[in-house]
Amino acid sequence: MKKGGKEIEESRISRPKCGKGGYVTAPEKGEVRNPKGKPPGTKSFKKIFKRLLSVETTVEDIMDGKVTGHKMSKREAAAFLLVRDATDPKADPNVRFRATKEIMDRVEGQAKQKIDLKSKGKPDTFVATDEQLAAILAAFQTGE
Repeated sequence: MKKGGKEIEESRISRPKCGKGGYVTAPEKGEVRNPKGKPPGTKSFKKIFKRLLSVETTVEDIMDGKVTGHKMSKREAAAFLLVRDATDPKADPNVRFRATKEIMDRVEGQAKQKIDLKSKGKPDTFVATDEQLAAILAAFQTGE
């Protein structure tokens, strides 16, 4: 294949470059790319976020410059902003919906989703005779 007048190997085109100018290759069978593993003392993202969220801030930082003098953690400030977005009548309806959903998922837990293992992805079908359909229609009409 030619690119800019130069002949390029086909295999080099689809492989992403790695940070040192070479190309990323799959490890050989049995090859270990990181034999020492993660260095000791390396903090996880969870620990980093928890530490950053525990830092105190003032309400003036999150209330558009209004000074109230009240202090709270950044975790509380994030929750405050979520509640503000969910209840602000001037906010975009999509923002309000997403904020409300996030609050409900955190407080009440996410809704359980049923997984049907029997139908194999096919919709359930109901086959009824004319007599059964007439009986169902009659039941709806009479309110039974």
